[in-house]
Amino acid sequence: MQFQSPTDSRLTNSGDTLTIYEFADPGFVLNTGEIITRQAPDDSRTWNGFELIADGRLWRDGFAQASWTIGRNHNDFCTSSRPENPNGLRFCENTGKFWSDFKFSGRVPLPFDTMISGLFQVFAGNQILGE
Repeated sequence: MQFQSPTDSRLTNSGDTLTIYEFADPGFVLNTGEIITRQAPDDSRTWNGFELIADGRLWRDGFAQASWTIGRNHNDFCTSSRPENPNGLRFCENTGKFWSDFKFSGRVPLPFDTMISGLFQVFAGNQILGE
């Protein structure tokens, strides 16, 4: 499919023709932010872990809440890897390391119908595959 980009002097490549490719059968459905593959029903992503939450009331209708989460992911996408490219099988199944998150939030009312609130959180970065 061809698409004509807008003509505007502020845009790079203004007025150029862009080619947009479409799949006849895309093979995936976007659902709640995750790609679900129809050709690979055995693929899976699981999370195993637990979360502890404590909350309480403070003076003058204030509150405080703390939570600690620990867990790890297991991904198995081996049936959706393309057989014509064996590199796709290299990291098709992996189990991540355990990671933990900590959050603390609260609110305290102040004089003159005002309040102060805040959130402090510590969380793990992205997992690097292949380690």
